[in-house]
Amino acid sequence: MDAMNLSNAKTSLNRLVEGWRGAPGKPVFIGPYGVPEAVITPLVVWQRLLALAAVAWDIETAALRAARLDCTPGPQPLSLRELSTDAGCAKPPVPVLESRGVPRGGADLAVWPQARDDARQLMLAATPETAMAVLRVLAEVLQGRAARVESRCGQGTVYSVADVDGLHAAVVTTRTTPRPPGRRGGGSRETVELVAIDKIVW
Repeated sequence: MDAMNLSNAKTSLNRLVEGWRGAPGKPVFIGPYGVPEAVITPLVVWQRLLALAAVAWDIETAALRAARLDCTPGPQPLSLRELSTDAGCAKPPVPVLESRGVPRGGADLAVWPQARDDARQLMLAATPETAMAVLRVLAEVLQGRAARVESRCGQGTVYSVADVDGLHAAVVTTRTTPRPPGRRGGGSRETVELVAIDKIVW
């Protein structure tokens, strides 16, 4: 990997980023006198590293999360506003319909009991930024806009990852109960079940 001293990095940063726009290049070490203390990397490289960390996390924790799907009672209807309160947020980070408790165009939300406990733990053991990232990515899942990766938990589960601050990421595990066949309209919406809330730290 290339290394640069601080003064060269300052003068070359513009050119470096311009070059990455055409084709993502290698990360570059920087530091005083060429001694590496930090790294500058193309965004696509960072995103790949985050995805690989999430895959490792999924493999390691799949059995624990899958076991939740055998618990009784099962998932209970909950509004995103109520979940925000559980997580220690004054309000959801996205607009929520009063009538349904989810963002406009979103699926209904049901939360497994242990996932609700996960939300409450965010208030005690995570930063407010982490809670907001969880709620934001869950809102995107409800609206069908979040990137979802098939989980090793099985049973139709997927996970979605949100980088919080470059030091850790928020992860939500969900599964979708499809709309009943032959039904249309508001009375037969899909339901997203929130199975788990986790974070990956590096």
